[in-house]
Amino acid sequence: ENIRNTRKIFAVGNRFRDGPPQRCLGPAGEDVRWIGASHDRIARIVERELNRLVDSEGVAPDQIAVPTGYAVDASPFAAGEIGRHRCTPADEPLAKRVILDSVMRFKGLDRPVVILCGMAGASAELAYVGLTRAKSLLIVVDDEDTMRRLGRPEA
Repeated sequence: ENIRNTRKIFAVGNRFRDGPPQRCLGPAGEDVRWIGASHDRIARIVERELNRLVDSEGVAPDQIAVPTGYAVDASPFAAGEIGRHRCTPADEPLAKRVILDSVMRFKGLDRPVVILCGMAGASAELAYVGLTRAKSLLIVVDDEDTMRRLGRPEA
């Protein structure tokens, strides 16, 4: 039984899950938010979403994680900051800082809000891990082909 995710997050990630059937006991939750971006715009859009979450929706930065399919030093976020938001790795959570790390280093962890990005070419395992780290709200920022592969509904 899955008690980590909302049912909507579970439904997106479950299609990549390997193993016996599982059911989700969480609430229905918000729809997964899918935001298309070319590779060179991912960092700017993730920054915009962080600003919106913190400034307009009142989410504390330490309740947000940005896992990426890339190693952080090879990602658009190599500076360790996303705009004005200071970041910290998954194994060193700090108050008032957004977690920024690779999906694999974030495996086994979670946050209420996750902005997943950089998943082009990700394996089924990596997709499952990335899509299921959010407890309440999942935002996927990636190119159109990748989002379609990850389960974005057709418009």
